[in-house]
Amino acid sequence: MKALKYIAKIQTDFPTKFGIPRQSGLVNTKGTIVFEPEYRKEEALKGLEECSHLWLIWEFSEAVRTGWSPTVRPPRLGGNKRCGVFATRSPFRPNPIGLSCVKLTGIKKHPEKGMIPPGQFIPILENSGQIVQLDEFVFEQVCALLKSWQEDGIAPLPISVNLSRHHFKNRNFLGRLRSIAEHYGVDPGWIELEITESIFFDESSIERVKTIVHQIHQSGFTCSLDDFGSGYSSLNTLKDLLFDEVKIDRKFLGDTLTENARIVLQEVFHMLKRMGKSIVCEGVETQEIADFLQNEGCNEIQGFLYYRPMCQEDFEKLILK
Repeated sequence: MKALKYIAKIQTDFPTKFGIPRQSGLVNTKGTIVFEPEYRKEEALKGLEECSHLWLIWEFSEAVRTGWSPTVRPPRLGGNKRCGVFATRSPFRPNPIGLSCVKLTGIKKHPEKGMIPPGQFIPILENSGQIVQLDEFVFEQVCALLKSWQEDGIAPLPISVNLSRHHFKNRNFLGRLRSIAEHYGVDPGWIELEITESIFFDESSIERVKTIVHQIHQSGFTCSLDDFGSGYSSLNTLKDLLFDEVKIDRKFLGDTLTENARIVLQEVFHMLKRMGKSIVCEGVETQEIADFLQNEGCNEIQGFLYYRPMCQEDFEKLILK
């Protein structure tokens, strides 16, 4: 029989067998699949972004043995009771493999490690302050794209660009963004700057952001509050800050809508519509949730139910259909 050859390694925060969930779905945790150099082929992953979940056949690297034992001590029993190996999910078995269904949250290409999800590198850039350079790079790419559409006779579509809280430490960051837009001859009205709710720490930060939102509008950009409901924000935030759009955090939705979640969303929608705010809901993955949001007057819905992240080429094919 031909030996199995592994194609990738799974990296998680679990250093030992104790504490590792015995099956996927029991806890909310994340891992990264890093392909071996031989298999880091972009074409081999083409179309994978359309999948919501993956089946993984894996092996515990720390559980490989030359022999096997008919009884084991399962970690879920504290390692204090012996059971038959085939009556447990112990990795110490003749064929030490496992099968898990996992949710795919993103794909990222790395020159050495292959595809890395944003959740892995964004926190690192945030902590180092380098997220500012990434944001500016993305902003410039957006301006270049809008310019190319104009030159090709394609009607521009509004594009949102995230801003890290680190930008607010530089009082001239808007001047930098305006200069980039002017360099490409792009109407700033086609660009929406997203401010994540986590920027609000206290009342003093609200006053600072209030000034910045006003300056954003003066510069011709639109402005949205991202991840609403995930952090510090309160009704005072909406009362005092003139955001054009509010994006409801996906934590409100989950995989299913509870009755309490429906009540909260209905009241939030009612309030935002009376204030004249456009409403966007993020992370929608089921038709049931999408139908509820549409019936409640949500202006825009985004999530894997419709499309997964895609490259510029695929997006342009989509809008030109």
